[in-house]
Amino acid sequence: MNFISEFKCFLENEKIDFIQNENLFLVKNSNISFLLLEFETLNESLDYHYIFRIDTWVNSKEMIKNRIRTILGLNQKIYGRQTKILKINQVEAKAFLIENHFLGFRKAKIKYGCFFKEELIGVMTFNNPKKFLNLENEFINSYELIQFSIKLGISIIGGLDKFLSQFVSDYKPDEIMTYLDVEWGGGKSWENLGFELKSISPPIYFEINPITFQKTKIDMIQNSQFSYANLGNKKMVKSFRN
Repeated sequence: MNFISEFKCFLENEKIDFIQNENLFLVKNSNISFLLLEFETLNESLDYHYIFRIDTWVNSKEMIKNRIRTILGLNQKIYGRQTKILKINQVEAKAFLIENHFLGFRKAKIKYGCFFKEELIGVMTFNNPKKFLNLENEFINSYELIQFSIKLGISIIGGLDKFLSQFVSDYKPDEIMTYLDVEWGGGKSWENLGFELKSISPPIYFEINPITFQKTKIDMIQNSQFSYANLGNKKMVKSFRN
C-alpha cells in the first residue's frame, strides 16, 4: 500500500469525512486540508494546508496521526487547570521527547514537565538566554523555546499557555522566541498568546534515502528524484518589554 492509500485508510478508520483530490484531502464542513508530498518542492506556502511528506510518514507515522487527531479535536482532552508544571531533569525530558516528538530529543538547558495525576503528559524546553542590544540601546534577555510536545493521544486545553506562564514567572524574560515548521502549520495558537511572526527562514534542502527514508540536510537540490526543499521555518517572538 502506498503513502496516499495508507493516509486515506487512516482517515476512514478514524471516521473522518473528507473529499480527496489526488494527494489533497479536504475535511468536510471545515477549512482544514492535508496535502501529501513525496519529493515535490513547493514555490509558496498555502496557509490552509497542513503538509505531510513521505519521509516523515514512514519514520513518524503515529506522530502524524496524532497531529491530525489534535487538529481535529479527536484526542483525549485534559484541562490545564487539572495539571501541574514542574521542573524535570534531562533523563525524563529525553525519554519523553524521543517517544512523543517527531524530531526526538534536542539538548536544552531548561526543562519543564506537565503532570496530570503524577503522570508526565507534556514537556517544554528552553535554552539559556542570549543577550543583545535592541534599537533603544537596551540589553535584552532573549530565551529560545526549543521543544514543546504533548503525550500521544492527549490534548491539554490551555497547556501551552500554562507552560509559558510558569516559565515567565520563574525567569522574567524580556522575550521568548521559537521556530515553527511552516509545513506543519500551528502558528495560530502561538499568535493567540501574543507571539508575532518576525521572519520566515529560507527553504531547507534535503536528500532522502529511498530505502530507509531518512533525510539529510544538503546545500542545494541535487540532480536526484529523492531530494526536495521544504518551506522553511517561521520565527515567532513574544516580547515582555513595556
